[in-house]
Amino acid sequence: MKKNPAIRNRFPFQTTFLFTVVCIAGLASLAHGGQNVVVVVIDGARYADTFGDGTWIPRMWNDLRQQGTYYANFFNTGVTSTIPGHAAIVTGTWQNINNDGLERPTNPTVFEYFRKATTKSAEKCYLVTGKDKLNVVSYSSDAEYGESYGAANNCVKRNDPSTFQAAIQFMDTYHPELILINLRDVDSTGENYGVVKYRSAIRAADSLVYLLWEKIQTDEFYQGNTTLFVTADHGLHEVGTWMSHGDTVELDRHVFLFAVGKNIGQDHVITETKYQTDLAPTIGDLLGFDATYSTGTSLFEGDRSLPVTLSEFESEIVGSYVRLRWRTESEFENLGFILGRKDTEKPSYDQVADFRSSLALQARGSVSQATDYEFIDEMVQPGTRLFYRLLSVAYSGKVTYEGETSISIPEKETSEIAISVMPNPFNQSAQISYRLPGFDRGNLKIYSVTGNLVMEIPNVTGSDRETTILWQSEGIPSGIYFICLSYKTARRILKCTIIR
Repeated sequence: MKKNPAIRNRFPFQTTFLFTVVCIAGLASLAHGGQNVVVVVIDGARYADTFGDGTWIPRMWNDLRQQGTYYANFFNTGVTSTIPGHAAIVTGTWQNINNDGLERPTNPTVFEYFRKATTKSAEKCYLVTGKDKLNVVSYSSDAEYGESYGAANNCVKRNDPSTFQAAIQFMDTYHPELILINLRDVDSTGENYGVVKYRSAIRAADSLVYLLWEKIQTDEFYQGNTTLFVTADHGLHEVGTWMSHGDTVELDRHVFLFAVGKNIGQDHVITETKYQTDLAPTIGDLLGFDATYSTGTSLFEGDRSLPVTLSEFESEIVGSYVRLRWRTESEFENLGFILGRKDTEKPSYDQVADFRSSLALQARGSVSQATDYEFIDEMVQPGTRLFYRLLSVAYSGKVTYEGETSISIPEKETSEIAISVMPNPFNQSAQISYRLPGFDRGNLKIYSVTGNLVMEIPNVTGSDRETTILWQSEGIPSGIYFICLSYKTARRILKCTIIR
């Protein structure tokens, strides 16, 4: 039975995650929370082979884990199948619905809540999946919501790289503020080939998650303004040499949740038990809508202190320096700030300064009015793109991510480089043509869509004209590849396709 919204007791605009994720003040008072949410569901990935053993998720475990928070006890306590699992994530309720794509959820989805609250178009929330039957979770059968508030969807039977490419295309074209991406290969591989290939499929999905995070970090629409959740609809357990799910065994129920990005605490592990149904109200708190009929509990609930409320964080070039400015609308027991910086070549941030070393980063403690801050970074190199991250430190010692900004530093003397490939797509071979200034040396690398290095030609040499080399693709499988030409701080990336 649906809940009466009048008896709800929630504080979405003054709450923080139990694991020190900080909520921007005023979430519930806005028609839209002013940010984006991306959810990736790795179909069938159990906790034991993800965050229970980081071996199979090297990108999330080694490169992303310290930037975010993961839950060690995150469970599906409903039906451990694909559609019921996804329905629990998007509706915040456990529903025993048909797993063949013949029945829609009976309670509203986050897509419907979002569109009804914001009156935005269907393309502003997207469902992109590798299973066609998942189109049923794009909207519910609820009479108050339904199809007119549903998500735009692209639900097709396909492998994970194809689903990834489709999702990137829709992000580039429509800039959805809420998007759910289903990667199906882990589930289908485990069921058809057993645990060894199942774990290999998890590793491949992990690479796609990392590429998606890089996309978010370099896209002006999503950069510094997006929360990424990575989870699973259900796990799998071994049955002889095969794998199965749909039971109540621990391996089917115990999945994972990893969160990174805006409003997410860094380098945290939460052992408190949480559930798939908690995601829908959490997404609501981030995007500024109330998931009225959800039975889950928002991950923002529990800590009602009001920390820093950041309203602006921007960067600009002043002469040969970068000036960083930010504004807080209010602060609670704030010691000060830590400023980090990285360029496109670095996976993590280096600390530039903090409140102990710089007066400019010392905070005002507890204030209820707006406060402006400014910091000048003199240590910048021409021809780079710099990313800055702002953290706040509370009296308790709690460190909280506040936001990011980026800026491109022009080169003192610009030198043009270029690259092309013909034909594209191709079958057996292609000609890669490139140009570097003068007779300088550069570097040419070719990567697969999952980020694996396929070929490298170091010290390619420029000339006064275009240089052409032949790429023989014998032994390389069909798929999408990226050719990367690097020269000093400049880089050109070209996508090509091999078709057998």
